[in-house]
Amino acid sequence: MFNKFLCAFLLVAYSSLVAASESEYEKCVSIKLASERVKCYDSAAKQSTEKQTVTDVSKDNGTEQEGPGINAEQNLELRRDMQALIDTPMAKEELESTAEYKMRVKKIYEKYDRKTYKVVLGIKERNTNRRKLVLYIPDKEMIAVGMPQLDFGSVGIYIADKAETFKITRSFLETEPAIIKTSSYTGRNGFGHEVVVEKYIATFKGIAILGSSNTSMTPQIFTASVSRDRVRDILERGKVVLTVRAELLSYGEGTYLLDSSPLGKEASVLVRETEHDRPTMKDPRDIERTRLMLPVRLISLSLLDGNGNEVIQAQGTEVDTIAIKKGY
Repeated sequence: MFNKFLCAFLLVAYSSLVAASESEYEKCVSIKLASERVKCYDSAAKQSTEKQTVTDVSKDNGTEQEGPGINAEQNLELRRDMQALIDTPMAKEELESTAEYKMRVKKIYEKYDRKTYKVVLGIKERNTNRRKLVLYIPDKEMIAVGMPQLDFGSVGIYIADKAETFKITRSFLETEPAIIKTSSYTGRNGFGHEVVVEKYIATFKGIAILGSSNTSMTPQIFTASVSRDRVRDILERGKVVLTVRAELLSYGEGTYLLDSSPLGKEASVLVRETEHDRPTMKDPRDIERTRLMLPVRLISLSLLDGNGNEVIQAQGTEVDTIAIKKGY
């Protein structure tokens, strides 16, 4: 009973302080008043300009920016494998036989499925105002590490040479800096009125921590009693270390994941989710957000203070739950 109350309390605490796994641009979407939404986008764009590092110029003469908040040198093996999967064509090639195609996909699964990774996240880097990776509750002298909120997503599963759509339950956790490309173009409506449209293409890469749906969609949360004099060091210099195991989604023997567009050019064993906000004359923002996620299981978690001492050591609570279903 106490554990249920504690999880509910912590979930409320997380929700009231931060919006889990939201980007600055995503926060603006929920604002109904167009003028206020434009101000929100302006503010987000200004923060991007002030905080992000310009790394390259895109083909459309826009600016490619690398988001702040995550150490780009960490988690290199995970990042290399994700890029390799992004670069690997998963759709059946024109001159490829069905047997050759199935063998190629099988080899990809044999190489990457159930592979384990150590993911290191600096607490100060991750504890932004929009999402707290680590939360301290002074009244209880308790510290909590919380995964992002659970959410639904759609994926394509190839079954017996036929693509079908399934649902997954997952927490999305960014593991490398976001890339935001900005540009502008002139748009016009049916009456010939023109407006300068600002284009944002944001790509977020990370892991989809698989879990089971529940009534409150409660994410995995881990807690420990910690005296107040230790907290400042933990929040400033501490780290969260995750051990995760890749689980390339399948639905029985001979099936495999091909994301949300199974037969398209972007077919991949990575989970891909894209949202697009179309511009209007009153709100001239063209915003496209794409999340690329490696589906994983959380095997274990450690919270370390600034000196590397272990504060929390816990096992994942949803290692074997059913995360993929035909429907809900």
